[in-house]
Amino acid sequence: MKQIELIYTGFKSGSYHAQYIVKNWYLLEEYRFKNIMTKKEMANYLGLGLKTYENITYNKQVSIRVAKKIKQFIEKVEGV
Repeated sequence: MKQIELIYTGFKSGSYHAQYIVKNWYLLEEYRFKNIMTKKEMANYLGLGLKTYENITYNKQVSIRVAKKIKQFIEKVEGV
């Protein structure tokens, strides 16, 4: 899970909302498969909506709030 990176891509055009891309998001999918979860269950486990989780897997930009939840998930899994 340490290989998952949150890359800052700048602000959303026309506003002050920071955007991130989740690099190596496929590790989230591997975790989901190992724990036999659907995408909806994985999204709930992360505290996200299904559409937001799908945006991550489609390599789209996500907000700073989503990036924070992913960071918390990584820390929880790592036991840090």
